[in-house]
Amino acid sequence: MQNRPSLPGGVCHLQPGHASQPACRLPWPAKPVSSGIMIDHGHTVRNSIIDRSRMFRLGPDALVWEENARQGRIPYADVRRVQLISYGNTGGEQYQCALSTGMHGRIRIRSHSYVSLGNFEDRTDTYAPFLRELVRRVAAAAPQAEFVTGNVGLLVAWLVVLLLFGLGLVSLAFAFVDGLAATWKFAMTVAVLLVSGPVIWHRLRKSEIKTFDPANPPLPATRSETGPADR
Repeated sequence: MQNRPSLPGGVCHLQPGHASQPACRLPWPAKPVSSGIMIDHGHTVRNSIIDRSRMFRLGPDALVWEENARQGRIPYADVRRVQLISYGNTGGEQYQCALSTGMHGRIRIRSHSYVSLGNFEDRTDTYAPFLRELVRRVAAAAPQAEFVTGNVGLLVAWLVVLLLFGLGLVSLAFAFVDGLAATWKFAMTVAVLLVSGPVIWHRLRKSEIKTFDPANPPLPATRSETGPADR
């Protein structure tokens, strides 16, 4: 059987009796879009109750999305900022990527897809590899882009929670001085503060605005990476 090159990384094999029609095998799962361009790496998600399900794919030079009959594309070279955040929700730890562009607005891509009120489907297994490749392509096409983690809104919210935590400690101190340390309410307050303190500090640190290396983005591990014992 004779081999000859076709697309980069792919191989075409001449089939016996069909020399003019070689069968080509691509080294990645690809999908044709309306323009005829082959694209790979996909993630489909419905961000919230007010959003529709949207399918994202990575084209050769742009992020492509489809939503019912609507389609759009964001060239990697137009991306100005990639922002990654994580937050707790009813579906557990959830992740979000926000892309800010020069001429194509702002778009959010989340790891969990809305199903019903308080119910989100975990799609981290497609989100993580999709985002890892998206960040790599943006870094290559837009060297001026900013890559950050954290969010000002989340940071302010957790600062408020930290302030309330501080007020709780002050109230606890006054209660101790007033001789209420032996009551069950005092014991419950101490337990709550001991448990919530480290959680608040952890969330506060994660909400800080920090830059990250696009070659090693802080993304969650997929189930195939963590192994069956961790599922």
